[in-house]
Amino acid sequence: MTPKVSVLITAYKHENFIGQAITSAVVQRTTFDYEIVVGEDASPDRTLEVIRTFEQAHPGKIRVLDREKNLGARNFTETFSACRGEYIAILEGDDYWTDVDKLERQVAAMQMHPDWALCFHSVQCVGADTSEPLSIQPWWTPPPVSTVEDLLVRNYIPTCSVLLRRQLITSFPDWYLKLAWGDWPLTIMLARRGKLGFLNRVMANYRVHPGGSHTGRSPEFRLRADIEMYCQLRNAFDDLDRRVISEQVTTRYISLIALAIDRRDFKTAVGLVSRALRSESVSGVVSAFARGLARRFERIWRARVDHP
Repeated sequence: MTPKVSVLITAYKHENFIGQAITSAVVQRTTFDYEIVVGEDASPDRTLEVIRTFEQAHPGKIRVLDREKNLGARNFTETFSACRGEYIAILEGDDYWTDVDKLERQVAAMQMHPDWALCFHSVQCVGADTSEPLSIQPWWTPPPVSTVEDLLVRNYIPTCSVLLRRQLITSFPDWYLKLAWGDWPLTIMLARRGKLGFLNRVMANYRVHPGGSHTGRSPEFRLRADIEMYCQLRNAFDDLDRRVISEQVTTRYISLIALAIDRRDFKTAVGLVSRALRSESVSGVVSAFARGLARRFERIWRARVDHP
């Protein structure tokens, strides 16, 4: 029987976390059948060993895709392709769900709103040992329904909260595999096909630790990765708002330039200005740069007024 939902779990060097992730999927209370598909990306630690113990304890419920060599981004896309469900729920191996009715709630919402491409919910950010809650994400409350125009401006969808319609993604373009991020461009591609529903309920924990795919990266790396993503999306999809994309690319170039100036790397700063001017319209770069300078001087002025 084809499952209603496929729980897609990717794991790499998650031996200390993967058990909690799989357990949170196994204990879901549903009125439908669901499967758990785990893509283990040739971890050098005991991650696969831990996963195998769960596979043996839940035969027929868990399918393990163990790789002979590390696939990187392809681990996600190949695990995605192996999912058979009408819906796919995404869970990275270092995160976990905290509501046993999460899948039931999300499937009910998706069935009630056939125009939704995906739905998501709030998550609690926690440290590596989960002893101290850090914050709630998204840090603001999104509207009940949002669109691709909203998502182009910022990524506010926690990956471990996503439930999506499987039929909307049949394959992944080559450029997707070259990106540092997989979650944000995936949700943007889905948002081109439908609306984004938000359930205002905390139903998962997102783990913040140095080995995380996002939190372990430097600000400069994240800014450059964002620029590359935006440029690939702009080249691939004519229906996306080019004005918004250009604004976001320019803003990130300004942030990179500011980081280079702060560390007195003026050669890199000049090179970034040149790249920004080649990539985006001159007027857009100049106006964004002027706004950035104005904000920077305002912060300096406020600091001097507050602390003369």
